Amino acid sequence: MRMVLAALVGLTLPLSLSPALADPGPADCTALAALVRDFTGYEVKAPVAGPADGWCVLDGARLVSSRADQPDLKVDTLRIRGEVDGDTVTAVEITATGLRLVQGLGAKQLDEHLQAMVRLQSGDLALRVAMNPTAGRLEIRGFALVLSGGTEIALDADLAGATLTPLGVAAGRLTGLTLDWKADGRLMRGAMEAVGSGIDDRLSGTEAIKAARAGLQSVIDALPVEDESRHHLSRMAASLPEARGVLRLSFQSDEGIGAADLLVAGLGKSPLQDRLASLFAASRLQAVWSQGLQP
Repeated sequence: MRMVLAALVGLTLPLSLSPALADPGPADCTALAALVRDFTGYEVKAPVAGPADGWCVLDGARLVSSRADQPDLKVDTLRIRGEVDGDTVTAVEITATGLRLVQGLGAKQLDEHLQAMVRLQSGDLALRVAMNPTAGRLEIRGFALVLSGGTEIALDADLAGATLTPLGVAAGRLTGLTLDWKADGRLMRGAMEAVGSGIDDRLSGTEAIKAARAGLQSVIDALPVEDESRHHLSRMAASLPEARGVLRLSFQSDEGIGAADLLVAGLGKSPLQDRLASLFAASRLQAVWSQGLQP
């Protein structure tokens, strides 16, 4: 999933239009290109259609990655627009349909687990990220990823103290999150095999999946959440990778959780339960798993 998000949030737009506006207003394609180049090595190769109704139009684009381990992508329709205050981009919005892996002659050799997850699937995405100067935070609103196989992800989030730059995002603290994940029962097999192989490189297939499931359950057991939320998470984990249902996560924190907090929790030598208790000490995490989807 990170590959899909990086491709769409971090598009490099090869357009040469007017410079960024000096006053608050719509961002032009050059300003947006400078922003997205900071986030990823993807370059968009597409017929230049220029702006239309405030959108940079890059239909039929091929997204070419500079990284050998990151696959190239194609997209049927792609629109990106934003807002700028002086030289600073303060908001960016993306819509895309028909996103898919580049396959066939000349395509990069992909990790087998990635192929198992997204091969032959296409995706549609919508996203808006904007600064809220009054609240002092970066807001992610209306993120929606829909894959043709049936997986759907919807997300809203708040990052206190963050700005719309890579370093600014890394410096932010997550204070609010709502996530809805509709699982189709097929996407997670490759991901769990990869995780299980990472736990023990001697494992593969079913044994790797078992290791991944056990690792996930150990984290769930250590989370400082109410018993009801733990029960929902455990039911979801037990049904992976064939899980079909909807998981809803809700996170709220007055102080927020930042990258440094995650690093300390990940590298600490104390028991996992103690590290997670410290990480979520001023936070509230709730989960609801609704089993079953109609075919």
